[in-house]
Amino acid sequence: MKNFIFICCSFILIQHSFSQKGEISISSRFFHPTSKNDTLSTLNIIDKLSVTQIDWMYCSDSSKIKLLKDRNIKFSLAINPQVPDSGEYTIRGRIIGLNDVKYVAPWMKVWNQKNPNWGCVNSPFFNDLFIKKTKQLVDLGPYAILVDDSRFNEQSLESGGCFCEFCVNKFTRYLIDLGHNEINDIFNYKEYLNSQGIKVFKYKDNTILYRKEFCDFQRKSVIEFLNNWKETIKSYSGNIQLITNNYRGKWDSIYSIFDGGICEIVTDSLTDRYFQRIVKINNELKKSQSFTLVSNDIDLNLQFLLLCKKYSITAIAPWDVFIGTGKDNKPMRYYLDVDILATLYKNYSLFKGYKIIRNKDYSLLTLQFKKISNKKYIIRNKED
Repeated sequence: MKNFIFICCSFILIQHSFSQKGEISISSRFFHPTSKNDTLSTLNIIDKLSVTQIDWMYCSDSSKIKLLKDRNIKFSLAINPQVPDSGEYTIRGRIIGLNDVKYVAPWMKVWNQKNPNWGCVNSPFFNDLFIKKTKQLVDLGPYAILVDDSRFNEQSLESGGCFCEFCVNKFTRYLIDLGHNEINDIFNYKEYLNSQGIKVFKYKDNTILYRKEFCDFQRKSVIEFLNNWKETIKSYSGNIQLITNNYRGKWDSIYSIFDGGICEIVTDSLTDRYFQRIVKINNELKKSQSFTLVSNDIDLNLQFLLLCKKYSITAIAPWDVFIGTGKDNKPMRYYLDVDILATLYKNYSLFKGYKIIRNKDYSLLTLQFKKISNKKYIIRNKED
């Protein structure tokens, strides 16, 4: 990832908080440095940006959490369907396909993780495990728990769904309760599909018997699982907020269970029309919502920050943002230079009328500010 430094020409410092609420939020998915070779630092960006809140962080180390508390940082801790049940591994209570292979999210298949397999919401073992692990995170003192990839079994339908013993048995009862008198208690949907030569359940294939019922069943199973989890955790800690990452800011029957969300938006959503619509929806539903942009393009990240400011939306700074999978089969993350971010947040008023000028070879990027004449920043690649 390329790093940038500021060379300021005729620099005028104008103190101006970026967020109208005085909040500066980042997402540090893991507490950096994560190893001796990690040059990144969560504490460094906290101090340079005067960060007030960290979201979507995977951390259960009380000594690291104490460093946040000492700085009076609000933080949310993340949990996902890959909660390990045996050391660092995912073994019991997992989503299992028609081919008896445990489910791995398609975008994670090349990540070479120790714990790639998602838990099944219909497994009593996974239910208990997820609640236990959530309570352990609550005990660390976050303001919120974020469930990453909260669609669980519904998400797995796009790659075949779950046919573990719990799903198969529960689905038989589901069909009977719907009034399907053509089956009885010994009906096994997995065995039926195998007898028809169906090796992979295709959730859009209308020729598959009980296709729609199975999709509805899996979605309702997730809703039941999350509602039970929510009730249990809220009883355990009445002050805790429960949030999720909701792609493009959607509030469907699953995401709506949560108190709030972190909206992952893509570049085609960087429009006034989109922001106006999403603000209206959030207000009507009384949902909290912060935004993160899935892009490593500095131009688009500037536009993203400006739109969030314009509509009083809490923007998660473009640091530690997942943008895809690299050639080494590991997830790629984007970290906008901390010094650039610090200047952006401290000098927002300079950016109201900016334009971006690049050299033909893209080696030099200049931001020319219309509001203050003859003032500009030059952002130069360190290699140039």
